[in-house]
Amino acid sequence: MSINKTSIYFTAILSALFLLFACDITSNKGSGLLNNNTLLLSITEQDGRACLREDDIRGFGILDDDVISVESRRRGEYYLLTTLYHCPSIQFSPKLAFSASFNELCGGGGRASVISGDEICPIRNIFKFENRQQAFDAFAQVEEKRAQLKEEIAKEEIAKEEAK
Repeated sequence: MSINKTSIYFTAILSALFLLFACDITSNKGSGLLNNNTLLLSITEQDGRACLREDDIRGFGILDDDVISVESRRRGEYYLLTTLYHCPSIQFSPKLAFSASFNELCGGGGRASVISGDEICPIRNIFKFENRQQAFDAFAQVEEKRAQLKEEIAKEEIAKEEAK
């Protein structure tokens, strides 16, 4: 019985995609918290499919292990990028590289990535804002909502314990 390389690569890719999907679904399930991407979709009312040319990236900052702020060279454009899963290395890496098809990062397609050291993090969604303040305000709302959700979960757990 002969197994060709294409079959092995195909199986490996499918397995990796399955694991990524499974990790994404379960990442916040036990805690009852929504992830940063879901909260940004809700708060901004954007679809996360904005596009940005690699050449237009002036600078970036790390807001969380799955959220990157990006300043564009174009006036009136600032972005928040979310990754498909948590990428702890982006918080500690002195450099990041962006990789995309045809030099354009687009959200929702999964073809663009952030590369940090040995870790490659697929970009899930890209949110566009008119300026840095709007982007940071949106992320502050995400953090505020997450804190509210944590508080609600803690209250529910206390109520369950008291009911026992």
